[in-house]
Amino acid sequence: MPGMMDTVLNLGLNDESVDGLAKQTGDERFAYDSYRRFVAMYGRIVLDVPGEQFDAMFDAAKELAGTTSDAKIPVELLRYLVDSYQQIVGRFTGTPFPRTPTTSCAAPSRRCSAAGTGRGRLPTGTASTSPTTSAPPSTSRPWSLATATTTRGPVWASRATRRPARRSPMATSS
Repeated sequence: MPGMMDTVLNLGLNDESVDGLAKQTGDERFAYDSYRRFVAMYGRIVLDVPGEQFDAMFDAAKELAGTTSDAKIPVELLRYLVDSYQQIVGRFTGTPFPRTPTTSCAAPSRRCSAAGTGRGRLPTGTASTSPTTSAPPSTSRPWSLATATTTRGPVWASRATRRPARRSPMATSS
């Protein structure tokens, strides 16, 4: 949907927990592919690393494996990709890729806080379409509350049985 925030999946995976995931699932390839995806998403979304960096490396790995299918890349190449992706992040940002859940979870929180600092400061006379304008996106109200602002009876009900439209508690009076 337009306007939706990007999402980083597998936040907290690191060099140690990926081994635990492999043991728990019995699928080392799945674990390292998840870790590879996490490093790429984190680099793109949180650290603003250009995605082309990761895509070029992934395409080269597929070519090296002699396949066009992402699912056919062997685990050895996925391990190599994880290391390569982490090096890409380090080169681009000037700092090593965060290798602990604590440090990898802290950066998105700071980014959300930074994104929310400008909210709620609209010029005078400007109406906001946001359900809440004072909170960062991670704490804004669910869409169900934001969109269910007025309720009318069903179309098939007669005028006499329809309830009048309720005014939204978030609506401002003019």
